[in-house]
Parts: sequence; C-alpha cells; structure tokens
Amino acid sequence: MANEEFSLKKVGELDPRLDAQVALELRRIVQDMQDRPGVDAARKLTIELAFKPEAATGSMDSVSLRCKIKSSMPPVESRSYSLEPHGSGALLFNPASPDNVRQRTLDEVQ
Repeated sequence: MANEEFSLKKVGELDPRLDAQVALELRRIVQDMQDRPGVDAARKLTIELAFKPEAATGSMDSVSLRCKIKSSMPPVESRSYSLEPHGSGALLFNPASPDNVRQRTLDEVQ
C-alpha cells in the first residue's frame, strides 16, 4: 500500500485507540454537563499533536508524531459547612444542622 498524506482526519487511522479515547473523553464531558447543568464553566477537550524531526544523517529523515488527548472539567465544589474549632485541635460539625454548628435540637434541651 502506498504512503498517504497525513491530516487530522488520519489520526484515528494511525491508531484506532486515539479515536476511541477522544470518544470516551467526549462522553465524559457530556455526562458532566448533564450531571451539573448549573455549572457554567466550559468543559475542554485538548488534542495535542507533537512533531519532532528525526535527523540521523544531518538532514531530516523522518518525523516522529506523538498525540496527547486530555479533557478538563470544572472542579466539583460543595456548599459551605459550619465547623467549630475544639480546644484539642479538632473541628466539630453538627450533622443535624450542617449550616450552623451551634444550632441545637429539642432532644438536647434538659
């Protein structure tokens, strides 16, 4: 088979695993947007193609290609919780009232 001209369309032909990885990262991005539609930040998919000349004879004999596929999503962030410092260096929380550590319940009244 004759050599073919390289293009972005041919990356998946070089290694089908690259194509599969792009599809996997796209599914992760879509899933994240479905799980957290209120998070306005962009999700990103980066495909990096790195070309390096191979020059064993003093002139360029060939080119080495490496592909990196990476996705990034906004961090998962919780709401704010109220904690109380204790003399021992511990932090205490109230499971019945995570927003106010000092909130007491009726069962604590004597």
